[in-house]
Amino acid sequence: MDNSDFKLKISGPIDDRGDIYYGGDLRVFYQGISRDANVDVKFEPLGPLADGSMGKVLTRSPKDMMISDIPVGAYRVTAMITDASGRKRAARLSRKNFDTNPTPEVTVEWQSKDSCVGSFGNGMDREYLYIE
Repeated sequence: MDNSDFKLKISGPIDDRGDIYYGGDLRVFYQGISRDANVDVKFEPLGPLADGSMGKVLTRSPKDMMISDIPVGAYRVTAMITDASGRKRAARLSRKNFDTNPTPEVTVEWQSKDSCVGSFGNGMDREYLYIE
């Protein structure tokens, strides 16, 4: 069997059904952040992505507490909060919950699910980010 034209898809829509992507999903939770504030989350690749490409720095704002379709790989993640007056501050982040010691940066790396049988998803576990 010739697999020379195989390409691993690490981002982009899976098909035309809506919000289903090959890239990773990041569920975001806020604490002590005003509803008027804007949160920008920055993803810096720590090395080659899952398909071997070098990737690029991405900045995304959560929509409905989600950031979807991040190309699968490992990232250094930071966040900036801009309040309604335009004042900016670096966020404190945690991967576990609000009770752990938040830091200015965390590492996010998507892992494969045990199984994607019966799923139309990408086969990646959803990751979580707590921002304060």
